[in-house]
Amino acid sequence: MQVRVALAGDVLLGRGIDQIQRSSVNPELRERFVGDARDYIALAERRGGTEVPRCVDPAYVWGDTVERLERFGPQATLVNLENALTDTDGFAPGKGIHYRGHPDNAAVLKTVPNPVCTLANNHVLDFGTTGLEETCAALDRARVPYCGAGRDGAEATGPALVEPSASDAPPGRRVAVIGCCLGDSGVPPGWGTGDARAGVFRLPGLGGHEVEKLESIARPLRDAGALIVVSIHWGGNWGYDIAEAKVRFARSLADRGIVDVIHGHSSHHPQGFEIYRGVPVLYGCGDLINDYEGIKGHEEYEPDLALVYLVTFDRSGEGPRMEIAVYERRQFRLVRAREDSASRLAHTLSEENRRLAGPRLVYSDGTIKPTGSR
Repeated sequence: MQVRVALAGDVLLGRGIDQIQRSSVNPELRERFVGDARDYIALAERRGGTEVPRCVDPAYVWGDTVERLERFGPQATLVNLENALTDTDGFAPGKGIHYRGHPDNAAVLKTVPNPVCTLANNHVLDFGTTGLEETCAALDRARVPYCGAGRDGAEATGPALVEPSASDAPPGRRVAVIGCCLGDSGVPPGWGTGDARAGVFRLPGLGGHEVEKLESIARPLRDAGALIVVSIHWGGNWGYDIAEAKVRFARSLADRGIVDVIHGHSSHHPQGFEIYRGVPVLYGCGDLINDYEGIKGHEEYEPDLALVYLVTFDRSGEGPRMEIAVYERRQFRLVRAREDSASRLAHTLSEENRRLAGPRLVYSDGTIKPTGSR
């Protein structure tokens, strides 16, 4: 019996990405230097020298990933949805950046197999609780499971569940995703959920209490045979350093035998990872879909590249198998990455993995593959 999951980082369906869809919100922004979301389209066009199409099909931004994901056949395709799906104009005060996309654009998520979203991040409440509630309603209408934020504490801390196919023989495993976030990713303290308060599942720290909280959610699901993913939004936007506290926290979850994958995100570029006691620990998956193409800087991180981690679990006892599909963003669309930049990224991540005793990586024909642990 196999379970396949696809994991990627942040997906932005707001701002410039929203403005090229068939349905879009008011383009007003309240950023320091940009006041109209369509300016991000113009920046991408200026850089690429090619017009970005408008009124695109929902599958447009996924580009070449769709065929690869359909071929892989994941039971769940997990991403961090980095914006509210709302047409409210209620900008949250005190923030310099606000991300929103039209509620109809939940349909963009439905173009890949079995999408699942975590909402535990620093942008889902950019338009207040009204924006969060409209986001939940839009995902409910589209039948996209989500976790990490909700209309009350039970919804925010509860898992997103993906049932196995009814045709599985023998019967497959349920996939359960628990979403949470840390303040160091920019999530304000006041965004945390309460028993009857909308908000995000914000962990106050990375100590034993937080491990026990996640275990209390995961253990019943694990005992019932589910494959458990803990998805966590943590850390800053740029840099490869992984705080020792995060390594200890991730390994503590694995030591307790309550998690099969740790899915980290927040950094705009991929970070190193390890496979600890058979548990893939992805400290930072990097951005998948965004509108940053025209923004200069941080070229040393290969910021135009995007990764999709394809992980297969079975009962062989040999641990999960992983391969990593490499793409780049062109005109707000994911296309197969150029060989030179993809190869450089594979080398960089392999060196970063060395610090974690993680696997060596090799790149070939659009895919990064681990070649064994150090």
